[in-house]
Amino acid sequence: MDIKYTADHEGIKTDADGWEHNFYTVTLGYGLQSMETTFRTGTGWTKEPTAHDVLVGLFLDADGAEYDFEDWANEFGLDPDSRKAYATWEACKVIAADLRELFGFDYDEAREAFQDR
Repeated sequence: MDIKYTADHEGIKTDADGWEHNFYTVTLGYGLQSMETTFRTGTGWTKEPTAHDVLVGLFLDADGAEYDFEDWANEFGLDPDSRKAYATWEACKVIAADLRELFGFDYDEAREAFQDR
């Protein structure tokens, strides 16, 4: 697959939960479509992420959109009454929609190519 990719390292940041991480702004392009997303790695990860690294993570997240919320929460040991968990599941649905828009009819091929193996 001919994927265009850029990753801009925005530095080391700390999120609201206190996790210190490398923060990247990533742009992916396929055909005439493109999408921008963020990607975070622990500070022990010292290499710049590749398109493959980013897409594996995105497709793992997108797979969550295939569950209804309660099944998804139970699969990951999360409280189905948690608003934070629900927001995470909603984010998975957005990622899935963005990937479907990016890859169009080639979505299933891309999903297969970027399975975590």
